[in-house]
Amino acid sequence: MVGLLLGCAPVAPGAGGEADGGVDACEVDGGVCPAAASVRCRVARLLSDAAACRGSDDCTTFRFPPNCLDEGRCPSVAVSFAGEAAFSIDASRELSAFCASSSSCRPKAPCAETRSPSAECVAGRCVLVFPDAGAPDAGARDGGR
Repeated sequence: MVGLLLGCAPVAPGAGGEADGGVDACEVDGGVCPAAASVRCRVARLLSDAAACRGSDDCTTFRFPPNCLDEGRCPSVAVSFAGEAAFSIDASRELSAFCASSSSCRPKAPCAETRSPSAECVAGRCVLVFPDAGAPDAGARDGGR
């Protein structure tokens, strides 16, 4: 689902991705900062691989360290406990390489999300779930426990 929201999709083996000599969907982008779109797409693929779950107890939120695109910081992302370590290393590596090589690409707008999401397993994928806009967030309801 994340890949669809970002306009890219995971490349399945035999689907014409770069492993098959075809064009990688993450490399087909444009705009003011095309390299940022490629990095976001590759991070979305990594997230897709790290989000498989069987139940909500398998899921957690992950927030990236500060990075030049503010990727995965506001809001955080939902991953499985089993996939969190590999995701954090691989995705952070993608973002760090981009941020080290690009001085002109930065986030377009500051983050305005004030709610604290939780991570739940929905249809076999860890996803962020936000409290209703009119209700206090989960931390406020249970004293932050």
